[in-house]
This record gives sequence, structure tokens and C-alpha cells, in this order.
Amino acid sequence: MCKRYSWIVKDKQVIFLTGHDVYHTKRGRELRTHTTCADDWHGHGAIRWFYNFTGGTNNECTEFSTPDNFPSSLVKAIKAGKMWEFGITTDMFTMLRKPAWKKYEAVEQPAWKKYEGVQQPAWKKYEGVEQAASKKYQGVEQAAWKKYEGVEQPAWKKYEDVEQPALRKSEAVKQSAWKKYEGVQQAAWKKYKGVQQAALRKYKGVEQAAWKKYRGVEQPAWKDIWSVFTNRKVAWR
Repeated sequence: MCKRYSWIVKDKQVIFLTGHDVYHTKRGRELRTHTTCADDWHGHGAIRWFYNFTGGTNNECTEFSTPDNFPSSLVKAIKAGKMWEFGITTDMFTMLRKPAWKKYEAVEQPAWKKYEGVQQPAWKKYEGVEQAASKKYQGVEQAAWKKYEGVEQPAWKKYEDVEQPALRKSEAVKQSAWKKYEGVQQAAWKKYKGVQQAALRKYKGVEQAAWKKYRGVEQPAWKDIWSVFTNRKVAWR
């Protein structure tokens, strides 16, 4: 179910994403890889990324009881069924059509439960790998930092005692120690990122496959209920 629709106003133009943009274009496929959270696929960041622009004024609305809360171009897209891939809130439906909503829920809820059954263990597995890698990185980085401080602080103290004659020598010692620290830190970070990115790719592969399966069940159910005009409140027909 959709909780909000987002749009940006720039140069008096209303800019938003449709389901076709996100799910049926090359740029949309790239967006879904770039932005991993499905809830953000039609948000402000996604809109700017998709159309490659900056600036503008962010707008969003969570109150769907009347089309008056949305710009006319977005209302037109909603009525035409161009937004149903993002879900349509129950505020848009007449209460006289409860059986239609029940029919949708009967399809959607088991599919969502199945998706969560795959996604949550996959995320837990990713977190386990990432946290272990992060702990390992921190252990290496902190040890390297402690070693740097062990060189830098005595060098600075020695400089303070002797002042100007010792400045160049102190700086040389500090820079050498810093360079050594950076070498250890950067190598450890690279190793951490290698593990983290591999784990994230694995999670994405599992999660996206499960999401695609869920959407394959849920989207046609939405389309069926939205395509019947009498299911909608008069203002949304």
C-alpha cells in the first residue's frame, strides 16, 4: 500500500515518477539498483537521480481522501492508472466496495509474508557478515592509530621542549608515522569494503528476487481493483 506520493516543483514544472518510469525503462532498472529501498523508488532523491537535476522544492502528500491535495498532472496520472505500481491507498476507494478490497488482501498478505520470510533472514545474514568485517576493521584501525599516537605524541613533546630547532625533525617523524598509519588503515578499509560489498550484493540478489516475486503477485491484484471505476470514490474516477 502506498503511504505517500512525492513530487518536485522546479521552474513551475511538477516533476514525479510513474510506475512505467521505475519498472519499465532502462533508467528505472538502473534506479532500482542504485537505490536499494523500494519505498524510495519514487521519492525525491529518486526523482532527481532519474532526471539528473538538482534544486527544486520537495512536496509529498499522505492524505489521499481528495485529489485536491495533489497537483493536477499527478492526479491525471493516478486516474489513468500510471501510479498503481506504487500501490493505491484505501482512502481512494468507496466503502461500498469492501469485498473488492478483501479480495486484494487475500492475495497480497500471503505474498508479503512470503517476501518477508526470504528478505529478513537474508538481511540478518548480511548484517552478521558486515558487523564481523566492521569489527575486524576497527580492531586493525585502532591498533594502527594507537601506534601512530605512540610516535606522534613523544615527537610533539620533544618539539615543545626544544621548540624551533626540533620543529622540522618533529614534523618528519609525525609525517612518517602518519603515512604508516594511513597505509595500514586504507588497506584494512579496502579489505572491509570488499567483504561488505560482496555480502551486500548477495543480499540484494536474494531480496530483489523475492521482491520481484511479491510484486508479480501484488501488482496485478492492485491493477484489477483499480481498473474497476466503481471501486473508486467518485473524485478519483
